[in-house]
Parts: sequence; structure tokens; C-alpha cells
Amino acid sequence: MAEDLANASIDMAESLLALNRSHEVGEFCRIAISYFRDAGLAYSTGAMTALAFLQESASLGRLTIKDIADVRVFVERLDEQPGLVFAKSFSI
Repeated sequence: MAEDLANASIDMAESLLALNRSHEVGEFCRIAISYFRDAGLAYSTGAMTALAFLQESASLGRLTIKDIADVRVFVERLDEQPGLVFAKSFSI
């Protein structure tokens, strides 16, 4: 269920970006981050970090489809690699 929530959040972020409503991405990411924090799952930290990246990128007006794709690939790997660390820098 946690992976489904992460994927749904990523799908929603992608849809909102396509609709030019990236300012709404943050709220969906906050909800998902709260879920992962409360669930305390093994891969929660990685998922929360990736979702926080989407949230921050959206708030700065820098969210791209590539960012969303990178987070999607990361989340898909978490089941098999729960200790995986998400790291991506902001373009300056």
C-alpha cells in the first residue's frame, strides 16, 4: 500500500505539472510524506526524501517531467533496495 501511495503521488504530480498547476503538487507530497512518517516502513526515509524533493522543486517553480521520472524510478527500486538513498541536486 505504501508503494501505491508513493506512485499515486508521483502520478498526481505529473498530472498537475502537465496541467500547469505545479503549485498544487506540494499538498499531495505533504500527505504522502505524513503517511510514510506514520507508517515507519523500512523504505520510508527514501520515499519521504524523494517526495520532499518534488515538493521543494514545485514550490520553487523548478519541477520538471525529468524530476518526476527520476523519483518514479527511485520509488520503483525501493521494494528491492529499501536502503537506497535518494540524492538529486537542484539546478542553479
